Amino acid sequence: MAEPPGRHPARHTTESPIYRLASVDLNLLIPLYALLTERSVTRAARRVGLSQPAMSALLSRLRRLFQDDLLTRVGREYYLTPLGQQLVGPMEEVLRDVADLLRLRPQFNPQRDAYTFSIVASDYATIVLLHPLLKAIAHEYPNMRLVVHRLAADSFEKLDRQEIDMVIAPYEVSLFLNLPRLDPGRFSHQVLFTDEWVCAVWAGNQDVGERLTMDQFRSMKHLVFGLDEFFPMGLADVALESLGVRRPIQCSVNSFLLLPLLLTGTSMVAMVQRRLAKLLLEKLRDPDVLLLEPPFDAPRISEAMFWHPSKTEHPAHRWLREAMAAVGKELGE
Repeated sequence: MAEPPGRHPARHTTESPIYRLASVDLNLLIPLYALLTERSVTRAARRVGLSQPAMSALLSRLRRLFQDDLLTRVGREYYLTPLGQQLVGPMEEVLRDVADLLRLRPQFNPQRDAYTFSIVASDYATIVLLHPLLKAIAHEYPNMRLVVHRLAADSFEKLDRQEIDMVIAPYEVSLFLNLPRLDPGRFSHQVLFTDEWVCAVWAGNQDVGERLTMDQFRSMKHLVFGLDEFFPMGLADVALESLGVRRPIQCSVNSFLLLPLLLTGTSMVAMVQRRLAKLLLEKLRDPDVLLLEPPFDAPRISEAMFWHPSKTEHPAHRWLREAMAAVGKELGE
């Protein structure tokens, strides 16, 4: 026979005794402890901050609960019953455990604990920011693990659903992702370091000299970073559009690292971050890329970390943010 609407099936008698405490007023524990240790209704009432009649009423409730007098009066003194004497030690232990429980806070030791962080970052942020962090983690925090996902158009939606721990992206990224301004009310954030744009061309391009003019910049085909087919333009294009400049795009790739490498043998120009370009040219044995200053006032890039506000007090997440901030500070020096 089906249960009537709004009714729940009876609980089995094997249910945990912990849940049976729901029918017990646990507020009686402190008065009980005061009565057992003070052995006086008057002194117990004073210790707890109650009136003597109120404490007497609580003693009556406790006697019914335990089905024992707990305290018996002989002349002008109270004495504990055998059950009362037996309760003193366990009561003190229980209340100390409760006090310790209320002081308990999440603990995290990065040198001992294992933790996996899910981070979204472009390859630029991975090389410039996460690589120095990984070097520190590999030597000092062997149990830490980073899972890095590429930056995509839906990265902030995943952050909002708490499917990932962090997004590393320019603070201005909201401008071309059609998102509302990413203030702390939606996502918490912290700027880690700043960078600036430079123009990169193939060193064998005979049409470009030691400087790039605005007319050349407008007429050249452009190699650009784009998230996907729905977002073929990047942050640099947003900055350019504010200046009334629209680039003729020859190729769009979802990789900042590939931009300088794909310029070889072409007449294209790419806008890349100065930090990334310098790192790549230092690592290439025979760099054939020329870096030139933009022929306009290019805005600076504010690379930031974004996280869900619910993670702010998480000790492992806080450790990660502090480690990120330390690397960002070194980059700024």
